[in-house]
Amino acid sequence: DKAMASPGTVAPKRSRIVAMALILGLLAGSGFALVRSYMSRGVRSTEEIEALDLSVYGTIPKTNAASAPDKRGSHLEVLAAKHPTDLAVESLRSLRTSLHFGMLDAKNKLCTITSSRPGEGKSFISVNLATVLAKGGQKTCLIDADMRRGYLHRYFGLRRKEAGLSTYLAGDVSIEEIIHHDEATGLSFIATGDYPPNPAELLMHERFRELCDYLNKEFDIAVFDTPPVLAVTDPIIIGKATGMTMLVARAEVVMADQIRAALKKFDANGFRPTGVIFNGDDPKTKGYTNYQYHYEYKSR
Repeated sequence: DKAMASPGTVAPKRSRIVAMALILGLLAGSGFALVRSYMSRGVRSTEEIEALDLSVYGTIPKTNAASAPDKRGSHLEVLAAKHPTDLAVESLRSLRTSLHFGMLDAKNKLCTITSSRPGEGKSFISVNLATVLAKGGQKTCLIDADMRRGYLHRYFGLRRKEAGLSTYLAGDVSIEEIIHHDEATGLSFIATGDYPPNPAELLMHERFRELCDYLNKEFDIAVFDTPPVLAVTDPIIIGKATGMTMLVARAEVVMADQIRAALKKFDANGFRPTGVIFNGDDPKTKGYTNYQYHYEYKSR
């Protein structure tokens, strides 16, 4: 039999091709978005921190009692003084115990608090940890050593331009003139003073070493709140002078690569953070956690 040509043209249906292309495009786009999301997400667990060869000294849960500071406002409330039974405050008490044992082998009683990047809650940790230390009977001094953007003075009803760390380091006042005492928290506090043009240079002055010696002699513990380590060198200078350096890592904010970059900076200067404070942990994503044990024990 002879083959007969079809009277009509044979071609794929145009609508089917368009639909297939759309489906494939959506699948490819979704896959790319998922991979990108996974690659760019912040650390979510203490296991991810420990995989970087770092010790986690404490895990601080999210709290609804503490709102993000409005830097245009005036006075800020200290969570540990206003809401002492909050789970975050209880976790800071556990951190206090870890610090106590860590300090036994440290070269002095000074502790640097820093983070890899901004937005990790290091200032929240510093002011509330210092308050918990003071409430626990330790003579504690909190130093706002962020002479670029520090705002801890607002927790204590002070003005930034009052005599503070930068004023002392510049040689204008004595140590005693920059130490304020706060009745509500039981803390001694040193504000930043006016923002200087050369913070790192001031910190390398002999007067900073003299301040550290004074704090180590007069206090049970002194806590330095410092800028993020990837931004400036100030935390490195201060960390080398203190017995402990704690790196705050905020859950789902800081990425593992940023922590690695911070560690490289520490390594280049001959030391590493003593440990990590894992901040902003969400207990709702962890199932049955220590927070739930704490709640049930407290409820009885």
